[in-house]
Amino acid sequence: MGPNGTFVVRQQFSVGPPNSFLLELNNGAKAIYQTGTRNRKYLQQALQWSKRTVDLDPISYNYDTLAHLLYRLRFFDEAEAMQQQAVAAARQEQEPAASYEQELQKIKKRTL
Repeated sequence: MGPNGTFVVRQQFSVGPPNSFLLELNNGAKAIYQTGTRNRKYLQQALQWSKRTVDLDPISYNYDTLAHLLYRLRFFDEAEAMQQQAVAAARQEQEPAASYEQELQKIKKRTL
């Protein structure tokens, strides 16, 4: 109840796309990576999708996808930086970071 005994109505508005859309966008980008394609056009499109998911939802899973796409496109330094973000985000999210750390080591050694 608000001042003077009046009711206060509060509405919650969502900013940006729903999480399910972001999950699908990230999964689409990851699926292109997982095909093993070397087609730069496809990889560049997937990279744009992945960057968008990180912009809107900077979580470990999204950073990991972005790192893998950057690696496939041979942007090794950027891939390493994004995988470090995946590790840091996983720790902040209190999620297991071991798999992200393993991928980071592969990126550093250029064995991904």
